[in-house]
Amino acid sequence: LLEAAENNELSDVTKLRAQIARMLADPKSKRFTSNFSTLWMKLYELDKKVPDAKVFKDFDNDLRTALSQESQLVFNDFLTNGKPITDLLTPGFTFANDRLAKHYGMKAPGSKESKKISTTDNRGSVLTQGSWLTATSLPGDTMPVRRGAWIMDNVLCTPPPAAPSVPPIATPKDGETPKTFRERFAKHVEMPSCAGCHNIIDPIGFGMEAYDGIGALRALDSTGKPVDVKGKILGTDFEDVDGMIKVIQQKPNFKSCINEKLYTYATGKNFSAADKIIMDAIISQAETKGLALDAIIESIILSPAFRMADFKETL
Repeated sequence: LLEAAENNELSDVTKLRAQIARMLADPKSKRFTSNFSTLWMKLYELDKKVPDAKVFKDFDNDLRTALSQESQLVFNDFLTNGKPITDLLTPGFTFANDRLAKHYGMKAPGSKESKKISTTDNRGSVLTQGSWLTATSLPGDTMPVRRGAWIMDNVLCTPPPAAPSVPPIATPKDGETPKTFRERFAKHVEMPSCAGCHNIIDPIGFGMEAYDGIGALRALDSTGKPVDVKGKILGTDFEDVDGMIKVIQQKPNFKSCINEKLYTYATGKNFSAADKIIMDAIISQAETKGLALDAIIESIILSPAFRMADFKETL
């Protein structure tokens, strides 16, 4: 690549395309998929999490590692096999070792190493991966608000504004009848300063309540009541996480969001209104190849935003 640059070959689109294809086919491209998925899904937050050992007795560092690897390996598979990026919500497969398969209640692949395995409806989607579900949870329970905000920010690129400076909703005191998050968070919509955002993010987070604080499936919540996974996203009701996924897939900002995240990662700049025009052209070009991940990357690199970017070394 350096030799090609010194010979001014990268200004030739045909030769630049050849270099892109060569580098994406190289095993070193796994560095990109690992780094990008870590930033996009905020997997670094998983490393900081210390789930309550009294509540989640099975959580350990082996599971933490398997959860992180799952997210990274799924994204890498999309690159190496040229899969449409829009299929991230319904790929039909995941990567798991025996430890993670047991945690998910799936058939073990018979290996300590993560293997590609087929999944059922409740697993395999980016939204059902235990990595981000754990990273957005409380030490001893889930946290629907964080999960709803994560989906709005990372899947739909519509992050909620910063929370107002108001006291948090009180947790039940000892001796009081425990309340579900849905019951407790009803207070959100009663406060004008909170209702605007929480009317949007809370119903999304409720849809993920079938997954506990470390991403395992559950039928009962922490109060012992059956989980209620009905919710609403961007004005559309859904019955469960599969219904929510179908709604998200129909939203135009889902397709543009993952492309925006890739564009921001590649150019190292904040996304602006001017970038929206370039991004639309990138998507149109990549759509001719089914929005495959490698096609999107190629379109971004061929764009003026990347080829004319002023990259400065960061010490």
